[in-house]
Amino acid sequence: MTSAAAAATINLAIAHTIWYSYEYISLWGTNGIASYLTSGSMISSYTITFFVTKATRNAIRTQQIFPLHWHLKSQTLIDQLPTQTAHRAFILGIVGAFMSGLTIYLLDYKNIMSLYFYEYVAFSMVYFILLASAMAVMAAYRAMGDDVLKQVKF
Repeated sequence: MTSAAAAATINLAIAHTIWYSYEYISLWGTNGIASYLTSGSMISSYTITFFVTKATRNAIRTQQIFPLHWHLKSQTLIDQLPTQTAHRAFILGIVGAFMSGLTIYLLDYKNIMSLYFYEYVAFSMVYFILLASAMAVMAAYRAMGDDVLKQVKF
């Protein structure tokens, strides 16, 4: 919840800073929707994964939550993410960039070549809230099963 609210607030501030004087925003170009979604998705996914992983590990250490029992796990794709925080954040940053690529493809497929400023602000806020929520869930789930937490006594 906190990561989604932070993502929405930061996105709103960036959108107002970059495009406030624009009537509409183009899908393509250096100041376009595509370049912002790609770079913003990768950076926010990396940052959210990094902080959520650290927060989850801290919550396990202080026994606010308990780790998952990995003998019961289903070996999903999330379970295959790296154990080091920075490596995991990098991989999920790339996943965020792929999610933006899919979004850009769908906008282009629907022939949406530009959005009015307020339409774009609403669209990007919803996009970054959903992205932050997805990254936070994946990072927390994976952090609950990290091998580095075996040293914690329960």
